[in-house]
Amino acid sequence: MPQPTNKITQIWQELKRRKVIHVIVVYATAAFVLIELVNNVYEPLRLPEWTPTMVIIPSHFSLGNLWDGMKVCQRNHQPKNNSKSSIR
Repeated sequence: MPQPTNKITQIWQELKRRKVIHVIVVYATAAFVLIELVNNVYEPLRLPEWTPTMVIIPSHFSLGNLWDGMKVCQRNHQPKNNSKSSIR
């Protein structure tokens, strides 16, 4: 008899199946690289103190929109399966 899985394991498996974990890792990596880049560049260039905030906040929204746009493009370019055969 198989062991019953607990609720946390079921949620984790569902997140992996829907590739949510992959998206989180990619998004966090991109955000980390952007934050590090801005923090290392704005001081030597003598940019204002609010520069990192003004770069990070809009990029947060643009990364999210980019990911959503990629998903829409993938859905639009998938071949459609017709149940009727074109050969009669």
